[in-house]
Amino acid sequence: MPIRWHPNKLIKHQIRLIFLVFLSLVGKNIKADGFDEITQIKIVWSLSEASMSMAELAKQYTSLSGVEVELVILPTGPSWYHRVLAELSAGGDGFDILVMDYHYLPEFSESGYLTALAPYLTQSKQLAIKDFNSDAVKIFSEYPEASSHYWSLPLQRDALGLVYRLDLFNDPQQQKAFKQRYGYALRPPKDKQQLIDIAQFFTRPDRGLWGWGQTTSDHNNAIVTSAVSFIWSAGGKVLDPSKQQAVGYLDSKSSITGLQDYMRMLDFMPEHQEDWDYVDINRMLLQGELAMALNWVSSINELNASSREKQFSIAPFPSNKTLLMGQAIAINQFSHKKHLAWDFIEWFFQTQQQKAFSMHGQSFSRVMNKPVKEVSISSDNDQLNPILFNSESFLKIPLYASFIEILQQEISAVLHREKSPKQALTIAAKRHQLLLNKDKEH
Repeated sequence: MPIRWHPNKLIKHQIRLIFLVFLSLVGKNIKADGFDEITQIKIVWSLSEASMSMAELAKQYTSLSGVEVELVILPTGPSWYHRVLAELSAGGDGFDILVMDYHYLPEFSESGYLTALAPYLTQSKQLAIKDFNSDAVKIFSEYPEASSHYWSLPLQRDALGLVYRLDLFNDPQQQKAFKQRYGYALRPPKDKQQLIDIAQFFTRPDRGLWGWGQTTSDHNNAIVTSAVSFIWSAGGKVLDPSKQQAVGYLDSKSSITGLQDYMRMLDFMPEHQEDWDYVDINRMLLQGELAMALNWVSSINELNASSREKQFSIAPFPSNKTLLMGQAIAINQFSHKKHLAWDFIEWFFQTQQQKAFSMHGQSFSRVMNKPVKEVSISSDNDQLNPILFNSESFLKIPLYASFIEILQQEISAVLHREKSPKQALTIAAKRHQLLLNKDKEH
């Protein structure tokens, strides 16, 4: 039987993992001493249910191969990026495999930090690039576009969706009251006005219930992912990568409207919500304080496994596209154990391991010669597939880290009422454009 990780179980493992982080950060590079160079490989990732799932599966690999697999856990988001970048830019081999957000693929591959995987894939009898969904390969593996240069493989995909409480939405009394008030049936919202109506309907502070939840924290890019979802929903864009143009897109009327919509939804959340991340969203949902929230599709397994009865479901966020996130797995160009790293990757992507990994709410990475829509994320979550397959990549450019930092600063200023949405996005667009122009010159 697959192991399901309860949120409390993740916390129990944090003490051990924090110790690994301490070891990994001693000295100049991210490297721990005192292990056999031949029989151990190290994987750098961040703490999540997915990384814990990989750690459990790696024990099976060790029993079969004799090669120890150690996960070096770093904080997520910008902290992960800066620490890993420091190791790679120094030519360090403190880890052999890195699991990274796909957005870092352009920068890391252009800088020569990643091992080209095409030779390994060509020689492999167990794994081929055609085994993966072609759209996922374009986003998670290939750079530049249409170059057939593969630097990483799709490990897991995730997307933002609308998580809602079934016990509220399916309650006959709630359904009757909602239809009497708004004139249509209570169901997951299809557009912005329905989203506002439902959030307003369930906002009942006197009963400890709020209609909406979204991230507001400036930690780990949380505020950016939620805000960009609203910008996209309103028809806005962060930039046009083909034209290398940010001005005229991020500061457009549609983008400004989207950020205004994001701010409008704060009315249906508790006060003092300026530092919410996705952990807070899950906690509030489990405590019964939120009727619905913008959250990752993979969270649905954790939510339903943590409650006595399955009372949560997920639907697409009212938008023509959903924000796609996720991780790719790559080999450090400076590793002296590339062959061992590839052996593990090859083993991990076999059918049995992929099925076990998917049971933790993670998406299948390998399509296993089936049409992509026949591959479900897990045994009981087929409803998540339409969200994943209608999602779109976000800022897959070498300047991703700098763009995100600027967006986070400017959107946070709006959240704290220091700037208007128009002021913030106008400034962010100009700052982005300066970076793009400077990059063109070089």
